[in-house]
Amino acid sequence: MVSGIIILSRYVLGANQKYILSMVLKCNMCKEKERKGTCLGFYKHYIGRKMVNMNDDLGFDALIELMDSRSETFQDECNTKSTIPLGWKSIINFPKGYAFTSKYFLKSIYNRGIDVRYEYAYGPGTPFEAEEPRVSEDKLIQKILDKPFINDNIQVVYGQGDVFYKNTGKYQIGFTMLETSGIPAEWVRQCNEMDEVWVPSAFNVQTFKDSGVKVPIQIVPLGIDLKYFYRADRVKQNAQNKKYVFLSVFEWVNRKAPELLLQAFDRAFTDRDDVVLICKITNADPSVNIKHEIEKMGLQSTGGKIEIFENLNLTSSEMAELYRHADCFLLPTHGEGWGMPILEAMACGLPVIATGWSAQMDFFNSDIGYPIDVKALIDADHLNPYYNGFKWALPDEEHFVHLMRYVYEHREDAKEKGRLASEEVRSKWTWNNAANVIFNRIKDVVL
Repeated sequence: MVSGIIILSRYVLGANQKYILSMVLKCNMCKEKERKGTCLGFYKHYIGRKMVNMNDDLGFDALIELMDSRSETFQDECNTKSTIPLGWKSIINFPKGYAFTSKYFLKSIYNRGIDVRYEYAYGPGTPFEAEEPRVSEDKLIQKILDKPFINDNIQVVYGQGDVFYKNTGKYQIGFTMLETSGIPAEWVRQCNEMDEVWVPSAFNVQTFKDSGVKVPIQIVPLGIDLKYFYRADRVKQNAQNKKYVFLSVFEWVNRKAPELLLQAFDRAFTDRDDVVLICKITNADPSVNIKHEIEKMGLQSTGGKIEIFENLNLTSSEMAELYRHADCFLLPTHGEGWGMPILEAMACGLPVIATGWSAQMDFFNSDIGYPIDVKALIDADHLNPYYNGFKWALPDEEHFVHLMRYVYEHREDAKEKGRLASEEVRSKWTWNNAANVIFNRIKDVVL
């Protein structure tokens, strides 16, 4: 068992790659690629070709930062005029799932032409009592934060369903998700106080209705950042000796089924197979010793090689590079409210083996991935009060083992499925597409 820190080589762009990158950063808002000076997306495309010194070897993040800084003064002029106001109460400055996606929502809907104003939804008296500083290193987020919040408009609370009461808007929208077969009674009560509820998947439309939510429910999906999550061929250095790399990214909690993942991999492979499972694990509970937890599983000493990287913080570009250095992504989860690592891995061209149940089924199916059969629905983790009385999926371990062996032994078939997955995700499941859904819905409410 290996534990430590992975060292990622920086992805360096050569001249041709810089040109390709500049071509991809075209406008996804107005869809017009040749209106120089009137579209922020085309402006990035233009300076990418004309103003970046092609002889400089810039890292991916550095190039993006340079291009964004040069286009900053054009941003307000080039964006669609902001005429639709929207209040957004959420969380942005903490290492939580809602905070990560909330920042992307804010930037996307701002760029789509919505006059979005932000206010922190949590704090004293809420399920998360910490105060949030009204400051951000992201220049666009800070520009949004500098605007005063307005209550007398359409307002979205994006967070757990028991903070919807913080909505003070004229037209109130609650936006949340949950990974079990139902939602708590308090969530139902607060949902029914809204004018409408947003969820990211058809899975939650059904679970919310089944739990008693009566107000209209709209699907507003999440997305991926096209700048980072794209398909590229794996580095072929020493390809003859390179192992087949399975990757899993998850938090060490019962819902992610870490025991099932490691035990199934241990059954599927031996140390004679040229294969390795890399697990990037977040452990937010200081009382949990992952090494001891794994030792209790009794894995075979002759099983497939497993490498654990615990609490390794990576930027989005480094995370995408990690995906691209793998051959297949695994997540035998009990349930997902969305399933962002699955979507990101698919965008990067990986064949994905994941549980065939919950929110990810909106974008994940047998045409572009390998869903694990569900053996049964079982009681969810009773330690989480939001899960009490509800069920989640028990992935079929035998089928999971079979799928891992299949992609390992049919690599070209799996690679083709990953290619198809990347094409579909990058065309349908982006933050720009999510912003379009919000824009159209808000426009309908205003009208």
